[in-house]
Amino acid sequence: METVLSGRGTRARFDGTRLRIVRDGTTWTVPVQAIASVEESAGGAVRVVLAGDPSRARHGLGGSVALSGPNARAAGAFAGHVRTALGRVTPAADGHALVTVVRPEPAGAGGGLGGTARRAVRVGAALAGYATLLAVIGVTGPRSTVTAAVSLSFGGLLGILGGVPLWRVGRRFHAMAVLRRRGIGVVARIDGRVKIWSKGASLWEFPCLSYTTVDGEKYARVPSRVSMWAWGEVRPTVEILYDPEFPRRAGVPPTVGFALRSVVLGLLGLVPMFLFVLAVLANTPLLDL
Repeated sequence: METVLSGRGTRARFDGTRLRIVRDGTTWTVPVQAIASVEESAGGAVRVVLAGDPSRARHGLGGSVALSGPNARAAGAFAGHVRTALGRVTPAADGHALVTVVRPEPAGAGGGLGGTARRAVRVGAALAGYATLLAVIGVTGPRSTVTAAVSLSFGGLLGILGGVPLWRVGRRFHAMAVLRRRGIGVVARIDGRVKIWSKGASLWEFPCLSYTTVDGEKYARVPSRVSMWAWGEVRPTVEILYDPEFPRRAGVPPTVGFALRSVVLGLLGLVPMFLFVLAVLANTPLLDL
């Protein structure tokens, strides 16, 4: 029997003898002997604890891995399957040594699209789908062709102007929550700064971090998910948190000021998003304007 648990970009399969975890193209294979325990939490989440000293981990999962499912029932079935298998084996003294990992080829190594090109393709596909959806709403709606085209073109632009800041704010708070929950602290070197106006005011600076994980993997010039502490402040090194399940998700410790600025940015994005919703509703029978 095989059970599957999928959620939040991670897919886990357990066949009674080994657990396979796939995330961002990386596959971890964890024999049941490498698992010390499995725990359930509210909201359809399962935490698999690996046997042995977490500091000996060299696979990128850390001392434990959090798996998400669609609901508590699915999570309970998955955890129960793992728990049953654990009752038939003796955990290894160093389960981390039994974990194997297969990582994706670096960008360009296989002659395929690089990271920037892949992002451009995804953005292009998303915009094409977005435009197609608006066109379908206009054609099937009660408005005339000209009225629908004008209102939905303007409303579609407002949707992008409001949706991008809201998506960024959501991405920030998700990153902060992940780093707070399972982040591992290391010291990083600051190799430059990035001013990104689309992430907030032009005075927001995001440091580029170079660091080594507890597994010995080195990362260079990774943009922090959290902005600098104060404008104009200079530091050669800083303590950061990184996500052991996705080591390129890293950032300086979140601050109250950063959270407040992110909330303000989100509130600004709500205005054009509200107008976008009105434009869409105006082209449906739900709102006769």
